[in-house]
Amino acid sequence: MVQVNSAQDLANMTVEELADRAGNRKTADSEAILAKKRMAAFKMSLISPVIFSTHNERSAAAYFDRIAASPLLFPDGKMRTVSRKTLERWVRDFRKADKEDEGYGTDALMRKTRSDAGEVRCLRLVVMMEIVRCLSVVPNMKCSAIHRRLINEGVLAEGEISTDTIRRFIRNYDLRITAVIEERIRRSFVVDDYNILWETDTCYLIKINDDGVLRWVYIQGIIDNHTRRHISLKCYMEDTAENFLITLRDAVYRAGIPVSLYADNGAPYISEHTRMACANLGINLIHARAGDGAAKAAILSACLNYPHLCQKLPIYPGSIGK
Repeated sequence: MVQVNSAQDLANMTVEELADRAGNRKTADSEAILAKKRMAAFKMSLISPVIFSTHNERSAAAYFDRIAASPLLFPDGKMRTVSRKTLERWVRDFRKADKEDEGYGTDALMRKTRSDAGEVRCLRLVVMMEIVRCLSVVPNMKCSAIHRRLINEGVLAEGEISTDTIRRFIRNYDLRITAVIEERIRRSFVVDDYNILWETDTCYLIKINDDGVLRWVYIQGIIDNHTRRHISLKCYMEDTAENFLITLRDAVYRAGIPVSLYADNGAPYISEHTRMACANLGINLIHARAGDGAAKAAILSACLNYPHLCQKLPIYPGSIGK
């Protein structure tokens, strides 16, 4: 299936091209068929002693109970247990197919593929094209927003389809623009006034020789989101919650108590001591998404200037050695 690389591709998509994408989805996937055959062979290996009466137990039920008593390694590499009823159903399916001449051996145990697989059964063509149009205008539009818009525009009736139906349609027809998926769209945010939101982070500053050992010097900074003013900058030999509380205390002493403090998920900021200190001061401690460094663009931009300020910052006793 051809990937959608731009909004223009979506805007130019015709009904015929959309139908072709549906046809491509109905094409049998060789790997999926191979996985089904492996699973059918696995089923056959379990029930063949009963089919051909080669087991040593006193009855088929006793054989099934023994198989169901312990986990089995399935073709997908996972350990699972199979119930006695499931084994009996596989035997019935095999014998029924053999009797009706509908298949034999592993073919009778393969999971059947839906005849309408790949088709969207509850979406009208006009609704499909409207979804494509919405994505061509706003490529990263959420499915819930698309659902609301189609209802407001009268394309959909209230309760006709669910948001999950739209989500499956977009996923199955591969209508999301590749560039949007690979890179999150960023939106800058600035609060309306001073002292509403502070941002904080720690960065590596320089390495120094501490009694013959090279050690990093860390700088902890707090800036105001509205003015981008540096409220507090401190250097330490350790990036700990104890040191951060010193930085926070200095910032509060200089500028007062903010409404919120925005930080990442580093150890000093998720520490229970930091949480308790912010709670006692009435500061709302907010954490960025884990692993999403670009979410703290303002403080990260400020960190780029920290090396130029290293000679002007106070170093607390014990921070830089003797």
